[in-house]
Amino acid sequence: MTIKRVKNYHHQWLFNKKIKIYIIIFSFIFAVIALWFVPEKIPIHFNALQHTDISITKYMGVFIFPILMTSSYLIRQWHWQTYFLFYFFFILHLLLIWLAI
Repeated sequence: MTIKRVKNYHHQWLFNKKIKIYIIIFSFIFAVIALWFVPEKIPIHFNALQHTDISITKYMGVFIFPILMTSSYLIRQWHWQTYFLFYFFFILHLLLIWLAI
């Protein structure tokens, strides 16, 4: 995309800077609340017999995506496609919390 087309996207609500800050704050608040309800180990991969292969601690599972969203928000100055990365991390964060609870 050209610079002009990218600048035209900034008037949309998904690309608004305040919305992204609110989403980051919401993610951290949601992570702190969900921390009380998730188990100590969150399974993230299962084998063919439905036994857990890989599990992570609840602190890493709950806070990894808000931290990645914050870093992609700070990197947005260099490349405009980090907007998509930001929302991808947000969706993954909600999905992981939903599956853990």
